[in-house]
Amino acid sequence: MKLNINNSILFSLVMLLSVVVACNDSDDLLTENAKEGGLLNATSQSLNYVVGDPNGPYTLEFFVNQGNEKIKSIRLYKSFSTTVNYTETVEGEEVEKSKTFVSNEVLDRTLPVTETKNHYVSASYTLSDLISNLTVENLQGEVNPLPLNDGLYQIGDKWIFRIETVLDDDRVVQQGYTIAVSVSTRYAGKYRAVAAEYYRIGVLTYTVADWPAETVIESVDATTYRVLEYLGAAAFTGNEYYFQIVDGVITYPAKTPTGEDQTGNDQPFITCQSNPVDMAAVHCESSNRVINDDVKGKDRLVMSFGYYTAGSGPRTFYHVLEKIVE
Repeated sequence: MKLNINNSILFSLVMLLSVVVACNDSDDLLTENAKEGGLLNATSQSLNYVVGDPNGPYTLEFFVNQGNEKIKSIRLYKSFSTTVNYTETVEGEEVEKSKTFVSNEVLDRTLPVTETKNHYVSASYTLSDLISNLTVENLQGEVNPLPLNDGLYQIGDKWIFRIETVLDDDRVVQQGYTIAVSVSTRYAGKYRAVAAEYYRIGVLTYTVADWPAETVIESVDATTYRVLEYLGAAAFTGNEYYFQIVDGVITYPAKTPTGEDQTGNDQPFITCQSNPVDMAAVHCESSNRVINDDVKGKDRLVMSFGYYTAGSGPRTFYHVLEKIVE
C-alpha cells in the first residue's frame, strides 16, 4: 500500500513536470509566431495580355502586409507555358494530340520595400519585358527565345510569376499563389451591364437591375469569345454562349467550337439575322457592335440575342456590357 502511494506521488510529479514543459513549449511557439511575416496579397492573380497591344503596360500589383517581421524585398520569378496541338498517326489513323512546354524560370525582378507600414507596390511589363531571358522548346526539340511578334502567340499561352518575400532577418517566404499573364484578345475580361432588357414573349420582364454584377468573357481564339455562367440576366445561370467579333461587328456562330449547336437555356439560339421578327423588341437596328474606349479601356459590347421555346415563343435579350477596368 505504501508503495502504491509513493507511485501515485511520483506519477503526479511527472504529470506536473509535463504541464510545466508543455507551457514552456507553448511559450516558444508563441515566440516563433510573433516573428511571422511576409504576407503579400496580389490585387489580381490573373491578367490578360492583349494581342496587338505589346506595350500594355501589364501591371502586377501587391498589397504589402507588414507584420512584426517586416518585408524588405519582393522577388518575382517568371516562366512561360504554351500548349501545342498536333496530329499523330496511330495504327493508320490520325489522332489529335497536345503537348505543353514550359520555359526556363528566371529571377526577373527584385522589388525593394522601404516602407514599414502597409502599402501597395507594383511592377509593370511590356511584351519585351515579359519575354526577356526566357527560352522554350518546340515539337522538334529546338530551344528558342520567345518571339517579339505577339501574333505568333496563341490563346492560352501564359507567363507565370512565382513570388517570394524576403524578411528583415533574411528569411525567405514563398507566397501560396502565382500570377498568370495569359494571352487573350482585347475583349476578354469582366464586364458590367450599363443597359439591359429581357423580353418574355414580347413582354419586358427584366431590366439592368436584374443583371449580374459581373459577366465574365473568355477568349477562345483570335475572334471567338465565350460568355460564362449567365445568359444575360442573373436569373439565367448555368449557361454559356459564344460570339465573334470581326471589324467591330458582333455575330453569333450557329455551332460551338466543339461542333455542337449553339443553344440558350438549352433551347435553340436565335439572332437578329435568324429570327428578325421575334427579335423586334431588342434594338437590332443599332445593336451587335463594339464601342471601343482607347483612353480608359472601358470598351462596350452592344448585344442582342435570344432563344426560342417551342410551343411558347421567343425569349430575347439586349444588353450593353462595359468592361471593368481594375
